[in-house]
Amino acid sequence: LMVTSDFGRTPRYNTGDGKDHWNVTSVLVSGPGIRGGRAIGKTDEGHKSLATPEAQNTRIHAGHIHRDLRTVLGVDKADFISQFPLPEKDAALKLLG
Repeated sequence: LMVTSDFGRTPRYNTGDGKDHWNVTSVLVSGPGIRGGRAIGKTDEGHKSLATPEAQNTRIHAGHIHRDLRTVLGVDKADFISQFPLPEKDAALKLLG
């Protein structure tokens, strides 16, 4: 089970008393092969993502999560995966297993 959003909301209100899109959001992942009971990642007081030791001192991007999900699901070596490339910069972090 994976619950996420395509974007977060800004930590403060804009001039129209609304919130804009923000590039930091949360993800909840649960299921077989997922090591639970942890929070991974961190933001500063301005809600900007930080590099953390559990993420090998890397800011976590969507590509990192997708790469780790492919491994946990056992499809990381499947033929069809080449049709859905991920950025090389988003190397496997082994956050989930």
